[in-house]
Amino acid sequence: MVILPKLMYLFQSLPIDIPDQQFQEWDKLISRFIWQGRRPRIRYQRLQLTKIKGGVSLPCLNDYYTAAQLRPLICWCNPDYRARWKEIEGAMSDKFPIQAAIGDKDLLYNLKELGNPWICLSLKIWNKVIAQSNLKDGVKVLRWCAFDTDFLPNRWDARFKRWTSQGLTAYCTFLHKGTMNSFQNLRRQFGLDKDDFYRFLQVRHYIDQMQKRCTIVGGDNILLKVFIEAYLVGSNRKLISRIYKGLQQTKGSSMSVKQKWEQEGNFVLNEEDWENLCEIQWKTSSSSLWQEFCWKNLISCQILVSDLKCC
Repeated sequence: MVILPKLMYLFQSLPIDIPDQQFQEWDKLISRFIWQGRRPRIRYQRLQLTKIKGGVSLPCLNDYYTAAQLRPLICWCNPDYRARWKEIEGAMSDKFPIQAAIGDKDLLYNLKELGNPWICLSLKIWNKVIAQSNLKDGVKVLRWCAFDTDFLPNRWDARFKRWTSQGLTAYCTFLHKGTMNSFQNLRRQFGLDKDDFYRFLQVRHYIDQMQKRCTIVGGDNILLKVFIEAYLVGSNRKLISRIYKGLQQTKGSSMSVKQKWEQEGNFVLNEEDWENLCEIQWKTSSSSLWQEFCWKNLISCQILVSDLKCC
């Protein structure tokens, strides 16, 4: 509660690349404080898991740093967000909007050639998140149909670029609740002409092909939903906490502890029941002491049993 806000101020104010070794050093200092210099009884990564996954939601400084660096990308996608820095960065690319590069690897490479250190850092971290979260196919929903390097019709039809000025930008703007919106609704909402119907069919066919390869809206991926909501709703509230939640979604689990319970008790727990057990013990009492006691019995059972055997 004391250290994190101070670090968050630096993470947001200084767009610099922090090496992983620095985060490891900070984690060692925090771990030393938690265990009062004694040998850690529970893995540090397990403490950082969300409570529903069997952790205690100990802040992960690396993920908070990543969330702070990804925040500008989401502000790019929000058409209602106005800031001087956004105008300056947007004017750096005269061939395509910088927002169009978020889901397109080829356009990302062109942005890196601009040499802007702030943009390059955010894009570097974004590429790392795509690889770690397995979003290679899911981010295609953030491409702009007028500048998508894989969408062939935009190469000889300039009408798609006119759509961007009318609000039809990323593919997610064509969707409604994860499915392709009707031409009548798009025409009413964005002022399309009657002769745009064939172009609409081209985009719909392209999106259908993407949906066959992946879930276009990212399924339950929270991080991808934050980008989509920026386009559709223009939401800019609590961006860092929402991005952090999305990053935590892809982290590990305490399934190894569940397996040990199953071996000792000779029963089978499905994943949903295990998550309910991890979550319910935080709600059964308002006492932080009893909450911690219940969590230790649930997670640290193997350590406690081994200690009793040693005694």
